[in-house]
Amino acid sequence: MPGANQGSTAGKPGGKFEELREMMKSFLQYETARFKREERRLRNMEQPFSRIQEQVSLIKEKDDSKGSTGTNSDAEAAQILAENRRLMREQKEEQLRLQREEEEKLRKEEEMRLAEEARLIRLQEEKKLAEVKKIKDEEDALLAEEERVKMVEKVRQERERVMQQNQQERRERKNQIPKRKKGKLPSDFTPPRGNHAAQGEAETPGGVETHGGEQNGQDQ
Repeated sequence: MPGANQGSTAGKPGGKFEELREMMKSFLQYETARFKREERRLRNMEQPFSRIQEQVSLIKEKDDSKGSTGTNSDAEAAQILAENRRLMREQKEEQLRLQREEEEKLRKEEEMRLAEEARLIRLQEEKKLAEVKKIKDEEDALLAEEERVKMVEKVRQERERVMQQNQQERRERKNQIPKRKKGKLPSDFTPPRGNHAAQGEAETPGGVETHGGEQNGQDQ
């Protein structure tokens, strides 16, 4: 059948050429078979005429042999012609029957061939669609994985940024604490008035504070 090898040659190098060659081969086989069937049909149609010619020759021979005696062979000739007409009619009916059967057979073969070609084409289309879907699914999965990796990296960078920011803020707060020697007040320190006894502060000669004043400076 013309479409039988389409599926096996479509995916190979030169598949189109092989497919065309198979189609031409099938077409030539089909035409050769059709020519032989037509030749047999013509030979079968010639057989009744050959028999008629033989019978007419026999009638002529009988007429020639009986002409001297004056025998009338019209009835015999009519009978032979009637038989020949019957044979021709039967032969024609037989030929028509065979022709119809042959045409029906060819029609069914053509339908089967077209159905097989359609099936192969449908299988090829389904295979192509499956391959396209597989490629698309793989691409979608790859994109999803890339997005996941980007999201993980983004979260990691954000966490690292927050940690660095917290460390920077801690360093800044640490640097804001005034650096002074233990037990010394800033040069611009002014002791509060009227609450020395309440706060437990005492001033020594030379501007040195007691333990309460040192604690107050650290709290600032």
